[in-house]
Amino acid sequence: MGSNFKICQVESAYSVGKQKDACSPCLTLTSKLLMPKKIRELISELEKAGFVNRGGKGSHRNFVHPTLMKPVVISGQLGADVQKYQERAVKAAIEESKK
Repeated sequence: MGSNFKICQVESAYSVGKQKDACSPCLTLTSKLLMPKKIRELISELEKAGFVNRGGKGSHRNFVHPTLMKPVVISGQLGADVQKYQERAVKAAIEESKK
């Protein structure tokens, strides 16, 4: 499937063309696939899971959870794109805190 094809979930058909021609669920799906998460989104996920920012040096932030021994370190400015390793670390820490 080429990059110009988008699957339309509403009509169960393929739509060809620019995003403005697609339906709103397709736009939402496409934007989530194309746009990487931001650091501020990771921080909000951690805070919702009960992590607390204990500070850090420079652009580094250390998030701790009462049930975990090891802090989660998030580096980067709030508007910066998230790296894959950061996303994996946050996901693993949230899963671990739920146990």
